[in-house]
Formats: sequence, structure tokens, C-alpha cells
Amino acid sequence: MGKHTKYLPYVFTEQGVSMLSAVLKSDIAIKVSIQIIEAFVSMRKIVSSNDLLYKRLDVLENKQFKTDEKVETILNAIEDKSIKPKQGIFYDGQIYESQRFS
Repeated sequence: MGKHTKYLPYVFTEQGVSMLSAVLKSDIAIKVSIQIIEAFVSMRKIVSSNDLLYKRLDVLENKQFKTDEKVETILNAIEDKSIKPKQGIFYDGQIYESQRFS
């Protein structure tokens, strides 16, 4: 943080809590610092134990981004009025159901 920050921080890094606990010597400050460090350790364990899950989510997210890009390309092509069709729905001379029964 800079010298003249407008807002006080709402969080500390693990290293910041460790440094803070070295400065603050009251019983309450020590207990709170220990609890915060334990929370960091717990978060690290959760993240490391779910590493495979996070990797799979990343793969899934990347596939979703690619799919979104493809859908966007298709929608843009559909909306593009400058592209003229090469052929119609029916080939020349082809009979379709409504002609058969009229």
C-alpha cells in the first residue's frame, strides 16, 4: 500500500499476519493471529487437496469459451445480410409436399 492510502486494508496476507503477531503482544492479538494463521493453513490444504478438481474446472471453462466463440461465429454469419445463399432449400425442379397435394 502507498503512503497516502485513502482506505484501510480489510485483509492481510499470511506473511502480514505473521509480522503483525510479532509486533502485537497482547493475549487477544496472539490468539487472533494464531486463528488467522490456522485459517490460512486450512485454506492451503483445501486448495491442494482439490487441485485435480480445479484443473478439471479449468479445462471445462476453456472448452466453454471455445464453444461460445463458435456459437458467436455462427450467429454472426446468420445475421450477416451480405452473404447470399448458393442454393435454396429446394433444388431446381424438386417437388415438395405442398405441390403434390394441390
